[in-house]
Amino acid sequence: METIVTTILTCLCTLIGIFVSARSTQDKVTHELDKQNALQNAEIQRIKDDIKELKETVKSHNHYAQLFQETASVLQEKQTVANHRIDDLERKVG
Repeated sequence: METIVTTILTCLCTLIGIFVSARSTQDKVTHELDKQNALQNAEIQRIKDDIKELKETVKSHNHYAQLFQETASVLQEKQTVANHRIDDLERKVG
């Protein structure tokens, strides 16, 4: 009878040790995962901020490209008009 009680007590102590060890490991893993998630969230936010800044930069550059294209068109038109005026003057002189 003593052997059975001793065996049961030994099994109970072993199970309690396993439970405590598993719980401790779970807490450590959960803490590490939370820490990694916080780091990833911070990195994701930084990337989102960078993308937003790049979008604004591209929008600004697109605006300047459009202005350049419009200015180039106006200058081409003025050059064409000036060439026609020169041709007209050359015909009057020649």
